[in-house]
Amino acid sequence: MSDGTIQVCVVGKDSASNWQLEGTATGASWTKDTVAPNATITNAPSDPGNTTTLNITIAGTGVTHYRYKIREAADLACTNSTNYGAETAVATAISNSITSLADGTVQICVIGRDDAGNYQSFASSTSTSWTKDTAAPTATLSGAPSGSVNTT
Repeated sequence: MSDGTIQVCVVGKDSASNWQLEGTATGASWTKDTVAPNATITNAPSDPGNTTTLNITIAGTGVTHYRYKIREAADLACTNSTNYGAETAVATAISNSITSLADGTVQICVIGRDDAGNYQSFASSTSTSWTKDTAAPTATLSGAPSGSVNTT
């Protein structure tokens, strides 16, 4: 059966072959939902950026919960289920400190879940990446006059 409202109705018959009246049938209905949602990511750090504490929001049509992982380039890909954290409600932003991560490419991978318990697959996880750059530049000066000169 395809997704949508499913209903079952039951009529009974006794040992004397008396059928329950048609209008008094017992019934139940529910919604079948097997389609996983797709999470969306907002407020990711700018690229490049010197952000060291995240404030990332997860949403998406039908998404009520999510799991995520933050990875550096050498870590396992988003499609690998290893290192995803515990289930979190979408009302809770991702606020991890990434101070301990090396400068370079940082990626966040997210899978969403809906009220029916359908999880987005790891193969279709939502992700975004940016370049973390917290190293201050070193200024250099060239072409300056040397010694005592009357240069204006």
